Amino acid sequence: MNLPSRASAPVSATFYFDFADVGSFIVAESWPRARRTSEVALHLEGIDAHGLAARAPNPISFANAAAVARRLGLVLPAQPPKPPEARIALEACAFVRDRSGQEAMEPLASGLWRALWREGRAPNLETVLDAASDVAVSRQALEEGLRSGRGATLLDRATERARASGLPALPAIDLEGYRVAGFDRCLAVLDALTRGAGWDAGASEDAEEETGLPDWIVSG
Repeated sequence: MNLPSRASAPVSATFYFDFADVGSFIVAESWPRARRTSEVALHLEGIDAHGLAARAPNPISFANAAAVARRLGLVLPAQPPKPPEARIALEACAFVRDRSGQEAMEPLASGLWRALWREGRAPNLETVLDAASDVAVSRQALEEGLRSGRGATLLDRATERARASGLPALPAIDLEGYRVAGFDRCLAVLDALTRGAGWDAGASEDAEEETGLPDWIVSG
């Protein structure tokens, strides 16, 4: 896989996530600050983690994730959403994006993160429809899309594309062809994007070899 040019920062990123994954939630909550400072165009890709071939590298426990969340000013619920039940939230995002595009999907995803993780609501149809109140797809159309199985089909296709592309686990970030997977590595990337680290041609040639990340991430 080719690394991004050392002479410029990445201009677009894809964030792969699952609403039932605590690591995905913390990474999702960390994106706004990185986007303000880096001006990266963000593409969201909801994925059913059970459809991938592997577990996340060094998966974080819920207790450790809660400690990280507190340092970031986040408060986690006592228990995370159950993965099988959280699928409906992913299906809703897939359906809305198919109908109205990425821009319509973003506020829905934000509303679902808030409902499931900040408010501790159950991942069910009512929660999804409430989160979609300001989305450019009618409540009726979204409900019909979910009940008909259209959302499930779209989610399964997205998950299969991710699996076939070699995505190992969630959360994951792809920066114009350079992909990292795993909670800790995703946070490292976001921290670098926030700091603007190494976005110049003078980055160290040894940085990637030392850290496993491209030099524009770790230098500066």
